[in-house]
Amino acid sequence: MLRKLTSYLFILPLMAFLAVFTYVPILQSVNLSFRGWDFMSPMKSWAGLENDQLLLSTRDFWNAVKVTTIFAVISVPLRLALAIASYLVRETIVSRVMRGALFLPSVTSTVSIAVVFSRVFSTDYGMIHAGLAWLGIERVQWMQNPQLALYVLGRRRAAVPRLPAGDPAAGDAHHLLPAVGLCHRRLSRFSPSSTS
Repeated sequence: MLRKLTSYLFILPLMAFLAVFTYVPILQSVNLSFRGWDFMSPMKSWAGLENDQLLLSTRDFWNAVKVTTIFAVISVPLRLALAIASYLVRETIVSRVMRGALFLPSVTSTVSIAVVFSRVFSTDYGMIHAGLAWLGIERVQWMQNPQLALYVLGRRRAAVPRLPAGDPAAGDAHHLLPAVGLCHRRLSRFSPSSTS
């Protein structure tokens, strides 16, 4: 009995953290989804399913669903294939380096990866465009074109899977979906003047 109580005491801080920062916000979000609120006034009137009807009638929502589906179809199979292939490689110095390179995104901040990635593919000063200009190829609007951004981000996420932690097919692609689906016009704001 004492051993069982000790076990519960050890997980109590985590359960309290999850309750306060995960479960309570989820319940509040569900409650707010049935309310009409302008985020300024303290009054929240009952709206029923009007918010859901409004969401389902917007073009941006269906665009986000389409982008999410395409993104999953592109990135998950490639990421899974790379993860399986990396596990089948023999124990060599090269395989150890490759495992380290594949694990690096798991320990690197998503924000720093996004900043570096946006700079590499920047139309004005990115390394990709410098290489294209050197070859005499016209600049490509990688991140300004929603269709190109979707495929570039899908391939990039597939090339750096999250191997050791959990399911290799899961990764953290959900962090990029708002940028691709709903906010693709805002990606051009990542410029040297706005981040310095």
